[in-house]
Amino acid sequence: MPSKISLFNKEIALQISRSIGWVSLVYFLGLAFILPIRMMMYYGEEYRFIHQENNLFRYDFPIQMIFMIIVPVLLAVFLLRFLQVKLSVDLMHSLPLKRESLFFQYTLTGLFFLLLPIVAVALLVAVLHGVMDLDTYFGLKDIYGWAGYTIMFNIIIYSAGIFVGMLTGISAVQGVLTYILLLFPAGITLLIFVNMGTLFYGFPSDYFLNRELEKMSPLTTIYILEHNSFSWTTIGTYLAITLVLYLLSLWIYKKRKTEAVTQAIAFPKLKSIFKYGVTFCVMLLGGMYFGEVQNHYGWTVFGYAVGTIIGYFAAEMVLEKTWRVFGHIKGLIIYGAVFTVLAVSVPFLTGYENRVPDQEDVKGVILTNNHSVFIHNYEDIFKPSPLTDEQSIQQVRELHKQIVANKRSNNGISPSSETALFIYELKDGNKVIREYVVPRDLYTQHYKPIYESEKYKRAVNEIFKVKPHQAEKVTIQSHGMVPKHITITDSAEVEELVAAVQKDILEESYESMVYRQGNSASMEIYMGGNSFVYLELKPSYNNLKEWLERKDLLHRAMVIADDISYILVGKESDIGLDPYSIDSRQVHEKLENHPNTIKITDKARIQECLDRATWNIEETYIASFMYETEESPELKAFHRDHAPEFIKKHFEE
Repeated sequence: MPSKISLFNKEIALQISRSIGWVSLVYFLGLAFILPIRMMMYYGEEYRFIHQENNLFRYDFPIQMIFMIIVPVLLAVFLLRFLQVKLSVDLMHSLPLKRESLFFQYTLTGLFFLLLPIVAVALLVAVLHGVMDLDTYFGLKDIYGWAGYTIMFNIIIYSAGIFVGMLTGISAVQGVLTYILLLFPAGITLLIFVNMGTLFYGFPSDYFLNRELEKMSPLTTIYILEHNSFSWTTIGTYLAITLVLYLLSLWIYKKRKTEAVTQAIAFPKLKSIFKYGVTFCVMLLGGMYFGEVQNHYGWTVFGYAVGTIIGYFAAEMVLEKTWRVFGHIKGLIIYGAVFTVLAVSVPFLTGYENRVPDQEDVKGVILTNNHSVFIHNYEDIFKPSPLTDEQSIQQVRELHKQIVANKRSNNGISPSSETALFIYELKDGNKVIREYVVPRDLYTQHYKPIYESEKYKRAVNEIFKVKPHQAEKVTIQSHGMVPKHITITDSAEVEELVAAVQKDILEESYESMVYRQGNSASMEIYMGGNSFVYLELKPSYNNLKEWLERKDLLHRAMVIADDISYILVGKESDIGLDPYSIDSRQVHEKLENHPNTIKITDKARIQECLDRATWNIEETYIASFMYETEESPELKAFHRDHAPEFIKKHFEE
């Protein structure tokens, strides 16, 4: 008869130690070299130690991360070899021990060998901390934190390896499926969101994918250990998942049959889930790959078809342990038919693509071309404020409805393409979020009244959140080949300067806002601590220029006509630029030798060129700016619609 449950059996413990002890030893030696030995090396070279951080994960973090990812899985695989080999599985289950006893004996002994190196190295570091007086660099709290986080990630990855080991009878499959399981939450989210962005016009896949996706998998969360700590909620969630996986492993093991040895999936009822799950994931991967690379719906469908075929037969090969599975096509046909029906019907049945919230349902709306400001919900990143007045909401809705109506015209990438992200806050507390990439020039009549409105400018420009009396100082730095820099600390002057820029932004035209000018300078407003506001200063900011000129600072803050010796301007089509290999000297020589080139030396015209030029050299007219103090020219360009009249007139004649 089976004996009572015992958590420790000397002979089994010795057997386990012979199987996995070497993994624990290698882990200890690796951690010992990374931390205590490395610290002694740094201590002997004081000048190097000064640059170390108090975060112990910064010591050879890539190697620590590799150990954390590989060691728990490797240990789980070797630990459960007794379930994957016919002779050992029969032997172990013929012993007078209950399965609970075997389970606890193996898993807890394995856990001991996994955590022992971490605890031992933490103790060594603590001893070094006291002996070498390292309080200047890190404290005991940092050692506890390093050990705690390392243990947490090791046990969750280890528990995932144990869980998968109970579902399979092949060690290699256990290792592969463990990593798939750990990556699955983040991976499937990525695949689903990207593909929904393809199937549902306007689905904001980028918006959702930028919201802490890396925290959905322990393997990707480990990466941020070097720079971040975790909240108690996150820690509690990981520990709860670990406990659930451990208890599920015990429950599955008690139901597992010994005949499951050498089977890829130990439970027949799970084989269909595995097969179609793999098919679904590989199908999404194929659709995402071809859709992103080719940016064409037809190629996306091709990717779905290829992914489905590869995923289905790959899963069949794993389950059948042979490549002779190409006659098993019944399930493939059924799966393909079901997915095709769903993919075609769901967008039409839901009405998702055509939905624009009714005016009376909208509390506020955000329109922005930069979804990255919503990444991770960081509080210290400025986010646009919602527009709440009736007129602004109506104007944004009209733009949205026009984009939806012009779905076919929005395909492809053009020079004026930009993101249009709509975030509606409804009166019932819900949100409607849509994201499009549209040719902005096609919607000028809709964008113009929105962008030029005072309410929109105040909502999307961070400088309007600045109270001038709160600013400590302002710095202005020029762009281009001539470095210029000024700092203003007088509180009265700072207030005047901020007010001047705010006035310029309120007076700015739509054309100036969207034209990619060669911005003359940038400004940073320091609010104290690490808080500051950054913005580009455009040539159209005349109030700012007038203020700087009154203070005799313009020539010190921005590039002006007096800095330029002359400018050569020619047609881009005459010069024949290669955008992938541009040499400013060669372009300058081509302009000098071309008969149709115009040379500009008049200071007033030079200033006009400075104000209208763009850094995007793939425009109608190419320009070479030769500075008074520089030997090399600087290349800029003019768009046909924004070039000075005297340049357009010259090339029209």
